[in-house]
Order: sequence, then structure tokens, then C-alpha cells
Amino acid sequence: MFFRRSLEGLFALSACLCAANAHASASKWEHAEGGSVRVVIASAPDKDGNLAGILQIRLKPGWKTYWRDPGDAGVPPTLEIASGGGAVAVQMDYPAPRRFDDGYSVWAGYDSDVSFPFTLAAGQAKEALSASVFIGICETICVPLQARLDIGSRTAEQQASDATAIAAALAALPKPAQEGFAASIVAADKDKLTVEAQLPADASKAELFVAATQSHTFEEPELVSQEAGKAVFSVPLLDPPEDDGGQQDAIHYTLVTDDDAVSGVLTFRR
Repeated sequence: MFFRRSLEGLFALSACLCAANAHASASKWEHAEGGSVRVVIASAPDKDGNLAGILQIRLKPGWKTYWRDPGDAGVPPTLEIASGGGAVAVQMDYPAPRRFDDGYSVWAGYDSDVSFPFTLAAGQAKEALSASVFIGICETICVPLQARLDIGSRTAEQQASDATAIAAALAALPKPAQEGFAASIVAADKDKLTVEAQLPADASKAELFVAATQSHTFEEPELVSQEAGKAVFSVPLLDPPEDDGGQQDAIHYTLVTDDDAVSGVLTFRR
């Protein structure tokens, strides 16, 4: 798929994780009408002292789940990790989504199996781990899937499979925004943002996904124009605050072309 890196990079990352995660742990699968969910966590920290993990979702044919910003009526994936009864900070990442129109709303999500990579501060995860998960999965109706999952040890064969799953999820993430492939706000009106995207010269289409913040929510970005190496989007603001005190806001975005994707942050100050 467009967001996958080279096979060589995937195999190298998988081999690295298999070596490091000799005792990777995972929960059992929790099943619901439209799919299943589990959590996998590596026990060996990475070079930055963090533990890698994934929130792994299997969807039945015809079912979907949501991106980090689910739109007006969706449910964003939520994951909480506890160690010995205390909360552990979780930093979750998101693969590039697709846009869906169900006739009632337009929203961003996934219609096939998906894994959300996350990191934990290894120093906080010292005792038995458990996870609380809340996701929405939808066919013609949406079903909330809420579960508390105990994370236990695995056999050697399972550990190798889990390490490969973590590596594949990390490899599927959008790359960080970079020179020549990134987005920035070029104008801000009362009711919309104008975002300019720099694209690879051979990109034939572009889509922009933006996530709501505590201060601002958005309608779906509209492609205004596109030419070689550049696209312009209009991003309507929903119920903008009358006075936000000039505070700077960080808006997470994912920019998708026909065969690649990057993620970054739009800096917004009214």
C-alpha cells in the first residue's frame, strides 16, 4: 500500500525487534460483533528508553474503524496503560487513513485490519501491565468496543510473531513531514484556514487530513487547486472561539498522495 516503506527496511526493523524483544508480552484478543482488538508490548526498551507497542484491530469484512479525529459522530481509538495500578504515559501514532462518506457524514478511518503503534516510558512500566481500550467499529451502525486487557507473557513463537507485527506497524506509519513534502498554513480567516502543501513532482492526487484540537474543530479539507509539486486546501473552522487570546495551536495533519504519506503539525495563531 502507499504508506508502506521498502521491504528491505521492514525486514531490517523486524529483525532488530525480534532480537530485542525476547520477552514481548501481549493481551488476549477481545472480540466484538464487527472485529477484535488486542495490545502487544515489547519488554526491551529502544535506544531512547521507550517501550514499543501496538493497539491491533482486526475488522470483519465490511466493517470500519476511526482515525485520531473521527468526525462529528465517531469514536477515536483510546488506549490507557496501567502498571501496578498507576497510569503509564502513552504516545500513540496513526497510519494514514482513508476518507469515507456514509451518506450522513464524511469521516476518516480504516476499512481493513489496522495497528496503531505507541510508545511507553520504560521506567514507568515496571510491574504487571494492563490496558483499557475503547474503539468504535462500524458497518451500517457503529458498535463501541470497550475492554480491559491483561498483558501477559508469550511463547517464543508468539514473541517472534508479535515482534514482526510491531515492526510492520511502525513501517506502515507516514514519514515525518520534510522539505518538498509537507503542509503549512498560508492564510487564516474567521471561518477557514488556507493550507498549502508541497508535494513530490510526480504526485497525481493529494488528500489532507487534520485533527481537531482542544480549541478548534474542522470540517473536511477541500482541495482548491493542484499543480505539479503543490496543492492548496481550504479547511473550514467549526464554531471558532470568539476570543482565543492569540494562543498558538498545534494541529496534527497527515498529507497523502497516491503512493506516499507524511505527518506533521500545522502551527496556527489567529
